[in-house]
Amino acid sequence: MSLLWVAWSGGKDSALVLDRLRRQGMPPGGLLSTVVGTPPRVPFHGFSVRVLQAQARALGLRLSLVHFAHPPSDAEYADTLRRHLQRLRPSALAFGDIFLEDVRRFRQELFAPLGLRLLFPLWHVPSEQLAAEVLARGIRAIITGVDTRVLPLERLGQWYDEEFLRHLPDEVDPCGERGEFHTCVVAMPGFQLRLFAGRPFRWSGPWYCCTVRFGHATAHRYLPERHS
Repeated sequence: MSLLWVAWSGGKDSALVLDRLRRQGMPPGGLLSTVVGTPPRVPFHGFSVRVLQAQARALGLRLSLVHFAHPPSDAEYADTLRRHLQRLRPSALAFGDIFLEDVRRFRQELFAPLGLRLLFPLWHVPSEQLAAEVLARGIRAIITGVDTRVLPLERLGQWYDEEFLRHLPDEVDPCGERGEFHTCVVAMPGFQLRLFAGRPFRWSGPWYCCTVRFGHATAHRYLPERHS
């Protein structure tokens, strides 16, 4: 099994990272996800562990979860994640960060004691270019989280597509890199899920999410790999 893992939020950016790595002949061996609360959900994306598990099964990859009962402090997050990775023993970890220097620096400082190789396949690629690549690669995602200071609640449940991008305010990054919105991937090369947006709920402060429900008793179906 590959010792390269992807930091997996279940959203479009981590899906694009996985897709790029596979096309470059670097297939990851697993997905690493952080979840918070009871029941556990992906922070700010809002969807449940069941969705992460369905994505991982459909991709044929191992899923490793780091669970926090409550939103952790930076120190608690760092300590728990380091101990988790010491048990997991990957050699490299790939992230979907695009341009936030402080986030990248935090990751580098966090993982330096472990000697991990950190990969940033999307780093400094223009957001407009990445958004177009997401759509061109057949990565289908729904909006499951919004910051209501910059986007209306009505955006929850919409598709991440040309229409969504066309109506974004100028100050909102097309990839939501500053946390303006978050997504849940329902299809990409290799899998398709029957998932639908459910009821909205408040995550924290101005951030709202919507539940994600399965549209059929069969959570996923396999599609032929298309890496060309």
